[in-house]
Amino acid sequence: MKSMKKFLILLVACMTLGLSANAQKSSVGYVNTNTILEAMPEVKQLQANLEAYATQLDNKYKQLLTAYQQKQQSYAEQAEKGQLSRIQEQEAYKDLAAEEEKIMKFSQESQQKLAEKQADLFAPLEERIFKIVDEVAAELGYSYVINKGGAGGVILYANPALDITSKVQERL
Repeated sequence: MKSMKKFLILLVACMTLGLSANAQKSSVGYVNTNTILEAMPEVKQLQANLEAYATQLDNKYKQLLTAYQQKQQSYAEQAEKGQLSRIQEQEAYKDLAAEEEKIMKFSQESQQKLAEKQADLFAPLEERIFKIVDEVAAELGYSYVINKGGAGGVILYANPALDITSKVQERL
């Protein structure tokens, strides 16, 4: 599914390049935003903040896991000693299953929170980079600038003069 979307985006980009070539000569440049980001001094602090947040989430995960293992061991010992009735064993099993589900849910949410935190932390830097890409592309006369790093192949800049959106809308 992702490859189909990439193919369609690439096809549209090629078609646009082909159409614009007739109107005016277009030029394409590329930039590696990963290289730029890595060289920025602020990135080290942002990565440290992100790692600290990841450590907090990991510590909470370990606490949940330890509590689950202790509960599991306690139930196992009680069952081995014959201290649990059949109904109590079933309840213990349900309790452990609920705890396990809680841990899995926490793990998934942690991954999502970590990704969101990374996006929030790095968004201002990326905006600065993209603004400068726009300026440099306009100064150098590029029609398009493609990001070689990161998501790879994403168009970061397109010359507004090559936009045919209004012409397509007129024909609808």
